[in-house]
Amino acid sequence: MPAKKHHWLLKIFLIIVVCANFLGVRSAHADGETPTEPPAPTQIATEPPTEPPAESTPEPVEATPEPVEVTATPLAELLVEAPENTEVIVLDENGDSVPLASQEATDITEATDPMWCPEGVLPGGSGCTTNFASVTDLINDMLINTATYTQNGVIYFTANPGSGILDLSPTTLTSDYDTLKNYNLTLQGGWDGTTGSPSLSGQTNFGTNPITVGSSANPWVGNISLINIRFSGVSSGDNAITVYTDTGDITLNNVDVQSQSGGGNAAMLDTNSGHILVENGSTFQSAIVVNRGNGFRANSDTGSITISGASGANITFNNFRAPGAPFYNGATLSAPTVSLSYVTASGNDGNGFFISGASMVTLNNVTSGPDVDTQGNGRSGVLINGTGSTIAQVIGGTFADNGRYGIEISGGSLFVYGSPTCPTAGATANSLGCYNVTPSIDSTGPVITPNVSGTAGSNGWYTSDVSVSWSVTDAESGILSSTGCTATDLTSDTNGTTLFCSATNHAGLSNPASVTIKIDKAAPALSLPSDITVQASGPTVVNYSASATDNFDPSASATCSPSSGSTFALGTTTVNCLTGDAAGNTASGSFQVTVADTTVIVTPTPPTPPSTGSTSGTSTSDSSNSQPNASPPIIPVTGGKVIDLDCNSALQAFGIKLSFMNLCDYQTTLDSIGLSDLPGALPDGYSFVMGLNLSILSENQAIEELPNGTSIQLDFPMSGGSKDEFAVLYWNDGEWVEVPQQVSDDQGFYQVLTTDNTGIFVLVKK
Repeated sequence: MPAKKHHWLLKIFLIIVVCANFLGVRSAHADGETPTEPPAPTQIATEPPTEPPAESTPEPVEATPEPVEVTATPLAELLVEAPENTEVIVLDENGDSVPLASQEATDITEATDPMWCPEGVLPGGSGCTTNFASVTDLINDMLINTATYTQNGVIYFTANPGSGILDLSPTTLTSDYDTLKNYNLTLQGGWDGTTGSPSLSGQTNFGTNPITVGSSANPWVGNISLINIRFSGVSSGDNAITVYTDTGDITLNNVDVQSQSGGGNAAMLDTNSGHILVENGSTFQSAIVVNRGNGFRANSDTGSITISGASGANITFNNFRAPGAPFYNGATLSAPTVSLSYVTASGNDGNGFFISGASMVTLNNVTSGPDVDTQGNGRSGVLINGTGSTIAQVIGGTFADNGRYGIEISGGSLFVYGSPTCPTAGATANSLGCYNVTPSIDSTGPVITPNVSGTAGSNGWYTSDVSVSWSVTDAESGILSSTGCTATDLTSDTNGTTLFCSATNHAGLSNPASVTIKIDKAAPALSLPSDITVQASGPTVVNYSASATDNFDPSASATCSPSSGSTFALGTTTVNCLTGDAAGNTASGSFQVTVADTTVIVTPTPPTPPSTGSTSGTSTSDSSNSQPNASPPIIPVTGGKVIDLDCNSALQAFGIKLSFMNLCDYQTTLDSIGLSDLPGALPDGYSFVMGLNLSILSENQAIEELPNGTSIQLDFPMSGGSKDEFAVLYWNDGEWVEVPQQVSDDQGFYQVLTTDNTGIFVLVKK
């Protein structure tokens, strides 16, 4: 027996035949069947798409009682209560009896619905509710146990959804509505009622009971989807489907509305910013009565409307007719983007499709015209009320037997491709012709733009992984096909990878595009020497080799400071190196150069001061300023701190020897001076070798002039060359003054004597 007989479109009868009391017959009904009861009070029908007018202040009434959870009596208890000699018969949906011992009978008697489950969970899975005997029971539970439903969910229905109206609007859900509306909800029909390995096929027939979600004043926020659901005979002005959302998408998948009557819409779908999708063979059709149903309506303020059938399985909008003016359209659609593919509208007394507010309309294999009874639409097959810049693309299809045009457009341009069927003569010709405007011609190919995402370096290189996607558009005729336009991720270094994309529009025009990506994520590799140590008696020239190599840039090199060939002072100097490549990657490193002092410390013989004059270079000495016979030992110092002096002291700092005469109880500070530390530029013709800042302190206070009878001898080491090639300059009141040389027997030093000033002295090369 086909699987569909198990539960969809199922009417279950348990017939209990009582062999007593005049052979009276009782029937046991399975879940989903409602026993005959006395007529209920007439329910006042409401029209979901129309908001009720503001009400006047009502008279005080009794408070509405809280919903009461209803528990269905289990089938086993019903059978226990049956009289003796009762015969139980299980019938399938065709009225045929099913053996009680069969699995089919078990499945039929166990079929219950509806059941709510978390999104992605099948019936009976973790988090699912119990199965309810009716829609009313489910809604009551949503009000009582609201916290259970505060997540994205699915409501599963068997072939018969049970009694009650599925109304998920603020009116029914009251204060809980604002909590529940934030979640996605799917209404899934076609459940076979089992929980072990449930099947979701066929459709659930809601019959004349409409479905309402949200309201125009307070729309649902999450996505709403209807799947495998059918309506038949909805009337009295009700819409079969009414859905209002704010940002949520609306989807109808395999949804059929049959025999709609009474002026209500087959569907009223409205979203502020979501998208609307109708797919998978859905059909919308009016009853053949005087006051037929209104057509299908969908609106998205900022989203899109897509109605997509398949070849041989068009989505249909047929036979909607008003009892008088105004006329009913098959489908009335409003959104910035409207796309119809394999859809049909026929037998409507208005337009087959009325489209407004769209900047882009695509009609792909649309049929708007004669149905099996060769009956077209009373007005145009498609009427497009454009925005002034609307572009409508027509690709194939049939537009015939319409009361006005096959396609009528205002406020836009019409592009026609694929040779649609649009007769201009004969029984199926459109009354006013195929089109009300002359179709435009697309003379340009698609526009293809690569979108490259990555960290841009220099010279067109990228220094990170790169993602490439393509924008392929054709505003006039749309894209027919494309090749190589899929997104690509490049993760390996490359000196040039070229990607290609080509596309063809419906006018047969093609365009190719390409983009070349260069990726270098690695910086050049520095090759630096190990730390260098040289022996010298003073500052010396040091040469070294530093280089860099790069995967793609052969010109990569190392730049170091101080550079190779520079003069390095005594002590340790850090050399910093930097390299970069064409892509903008950089690397740095360093090493140290140490110039070890090899000077042999000797006791200098203080020179005899000049007998005449008192200048920076010479001084006159009297008998009280005679030099002692014994020379003091030379003490190495590092400088940068206060040093106490004896009457006669000898120090060595930075390779320079200093002899202090008659400076009893004074102090000195010594600091090395580099070229960048000079207070002014050297005179032309001089190059810097080394320098010293010399201060004399008395009771820790610096003095500018030496006391009478005192002097300081400075011995600057010479590295190659004769004394004639060197000179000592002194910074004196904003200018450099050469200090005359003091004759010395030590040919390795340039000696000067100062009897007046302290300050900055530099050894220069002429």
